[in-house]
Amino acid sequence: MTSFSEIKHAVSTTIDDDRRDVCLQLVDEIEKHSAFKEKLWTYSVFSSWVSAPEDVVQECVNFLASANKARLLHIHFLAFNPSDPEDIGTSIDDSEVAAAYRSGFLYHPHTGLKVKNFEEWLVPYFALDKKIERSVR
Repeated sequence: MTSFSEIKHAVSTTIDDDRRDVCLQLVDEIEKHSAFKEKLWTYSVFSSWVSAPEDVVQECVNFLASANKARLLHIHFLAFNPSDPEDIGTSIDDSEVAAAYRSGFLYHPHTGLKVKNFEEWLVPYFALDKKIERSVR
């Protein structure tokens, strides 16, 4: 079973010095916040936890969502209509996002119409990976 200490070890052995400290700080913050059942985060939230440039934070978050030995996060998406300021967003299934990237369009979650500029509609958020989530219950 994956643990926070195993993830920290993987980060320490695979990330270069410039990014290592930021990644380790993020792991510590995620561990702290997950203990309070707070388990959904955005890039903005991660940026508020560490003092680092936004691109470095995004690289570290992406690493923590993709590296096999350090997978701490799983990415999900909300769909927002960028031309509708009243749109509060709709959770969209991961398989629908994957299908949109393969086909080049997303089906509108409410109307079923094809959306060609779908990337403008997607806002990522992150949750604990299932393996790590089981270990913090």
